[in-house]
Amino acid sequence: MGDALPPEGEISGLDAEVLLAESVSRALLVVLECLSPAERVAFVMHDVFAMPFGEIENIFDRTAATSKKLASRARTKIHAAPAPASSQIPEHTKIVRAFLAASREAISLRCSNFLHRT
Repeated sequence: MGDALPPEGEISGLDAEVLLAESVSRALLVVLECLSPAERVAFVMHDVFAMPFGEIENIFDRTAATSKKLASRARTKIHAAPAPASSQIPEHTKIVRAFLAASREAISLRCSNFLHRT
């Protein structure tokens, strides 16, 4: 989903922050466009934040088995999705900023609530 990043250590500071933001922006755009809210929660909370399916079950009242199926379905959809054309629309920028803020402050509940409602 995008250009290859330079080797670790060759970028730093603001450049690294910009590359990270662009990478997250493109990935989040694919997630938002391709997945249902339930698939988003299961995929991001498990695959990105390493939350066990049992904890996802407790947060969103879905069984661990259902969460596993949702995450698996999400992975399949993401791998089949074409790269997003552009992530420079104002609405998308607002969504990415909200997601990054949520992920930095309180990863589990705030991010999962954000993913579920969007």
